[in-house]
Amino acid sequence: MAVVFGVLAVPAGVAAGVAFAGGVNLHYPVHRSWLVAAAALGVIAFAFGWASLLMFGVRLARGWKIASLVLLGWTAGYFALMAVTYPSSAAAARRDRSVLRALPIYPGARFVGESVSGTRRGGGDFDNVGFLSPPTAFETDWTWRVRRAASNDAILDWYQRRLRTTGWRMTRDNFGHGAGGELDSISDGRMTSITVEPPTLGPVDNTTVVIIASVGPAPD
Repeated sequence: MAVVFGVLAVPAGVAAGVAFAGGVNLHYPVHRSWLVAAAALGVIAFAFGWASLLMFGVRLARGWKIASLVLLGWTAGYFALMAVTYPSSAAAARRDRSVLRALPIYPGARFVGESVSGTRRGGGDFDNVGFLSPPTAFETDWTWRVRRAASNDAILDWYQRRLRTTGWRMTRDNFGHGAGGELDSISDGRMTSITVEPPTLGPVDNTTVVIIASVGPAPD
């Protein structure tokens, strides 16, 4: 029976470590349900391990310490493994920046910042990537704001004229109803997009326009 309990402690401990890594990682918000599962599985693994050690003649206090250390060590080790082996966005961002720097900048546009997001090929939401579902590709976005001196369509027209002179082969998607539009170009499995739209976060602002240049994986 001592061996049986020891064997049963292994899968429960493994599952607890995986659930903990899935609940708390560096790439998306905490998933409380995963933490609850990790705690429950950890208790089960601890109970089986402790019982096994006691049956093998290990003293009560020593068995408690050994079972706790093994469980905590596995959980911390698995978390560290996921952190170290998580795909890096650095190489993709460097490559994407060379494309973004070559794009024209609309007169008067103020650079807001850069963001790099991970995604999974074959579908999936940027927010759902994490330790248990690492990204297979990355997208780099540069964002500008410009005072509304022209309509969204006029800004898109400006980009379209400028990009055609550089040999861009593009498609245009007008969102309609004043929502702006998007220019897309695909090359070497990557899609470069320029999106023009009114601000969508915070209070409605009719005095500025948001321009987002993105380089990411081409749609499957």
